[in-house]
Amino acid sequence: MVKDPFDFTTWIAESVSLASLEVIKKAINTLAKIGKSATKSVYKHSFYISFVTQDKEVVLPEFLKESYPDTITIVLENQFENLKVAENGFFVSLSFNNKLHDLYVPFKAIINFSDRSLNLNIPIMYDSKRLNEKAIKSKKTKGKTKKSTDTSNVIEFKRD
Repeated sequence: MVKDPFDFTTWIAESVSLASLEVIKKAINTLAKIGKSATKSVYKHSFYISFVTQDKEVVLPEFLKESYPDTITIVLENQFENLKVAENGFFVSLSFNNKLHDLYVPFKAIINFSDRSLNLNIPIMYDSKRLNEKAIKSKKTKGKTKKSTDTSNVIEFKRD
């Protein structure tokens, strides 16, 4: 069977997700420029950022990778340090067990972004195959693979 060269479903999902990642990048960049004082404003912004922990570019303490083998959600609100945005991700220092740890999160590893003060939630829906492969790899136990069936972040268009 010949594959249809007009893969509109994928193109739309990728475009929406890439635009969403630009919004997320701008939000984190603005927070880095303003600093923690921005979270103390009238609106009390707090960013909840979920990302794939097994992405090869993620820098995360080993104990967190072991505790969160698939995804983790971090919060940028009052207790963060050294927030810096790079072209492909961001650096931040967060406290775990009363000890400061440095993290690097590539934008491509982000799967969800929320700002609770605005009731804003931005799921990232692109490249679900990559995300599912990551989830499958991390769920290997005793030589067996559990396949991820979570499609909550996938937009599907069906033809009649």
